[in-house]
Amino acid sequence: MSTQQKTVEGTITFSKTGTYRIHAEVEDSLRNVTQTQPISLTVTQPIAPLSATLSVDKTSATVNDLISFTINASGGEPNYIAQIVDAGSGKVLHTTSAFSGTTTVGLKFITSGTYNIYAQVADSKNRTVKTNTVTITIIKALSATLSVDKTSAVVNEPIRFTVTITGGIGPYTIRIKDADTGQVLATQTA
Repeated sequence: MSTQQKTVEGTITFSKTGTYRIHAEVEDSLRNVTQTQPISLTVTQPIAPLSATLSVDKTSATVNDLISFTINASGGEPNYIAQIVDAGSGKVLHTTSAFSGTTTVGLKFITSGTYNIYAQVADSKNRTVKTNTVTITIIKALSATLSVDKTSAVVNEPIRFTVTITGGIGPYTIRIKDADTGQVLATQTA
């Protein structure tokens, strides 16, 4: 009799997680049976791909207003760390501490302008994903100054006023009021 060597390949799948010990049992045509040494297998749930989104509580604000950024991360292997990035400059505005699913960060902008912001999120295995980009418009705070052409007049004599407005978003409604009574003396729009 000659000695034969055969290699047989196949696949098995498990529908539940757990630790399994498997071995092969081989029977030849003469009904001789042998068994291999057991091998231990661990079956786990597949890891979902890392994903993350970014949202804000407001898309327009004035300089130094607090804007809340919320990062939702899932998949990968928690815990996560995120960097909030200004897409225009590439500057990292904030790095979070570790979080498991959602974190909220408050940021203030000291310069007016339009900012495109995203977050770069990393899981515990350093896999990374970039979130959607949110656009935020930062405007100067609304302020105004009032001046008059004279501080003394007679009854029915017109007093010319000038209101200089900075910041905010127009159109503007200007009300000239009596500071003591609150009575509206004149209304203008600009």
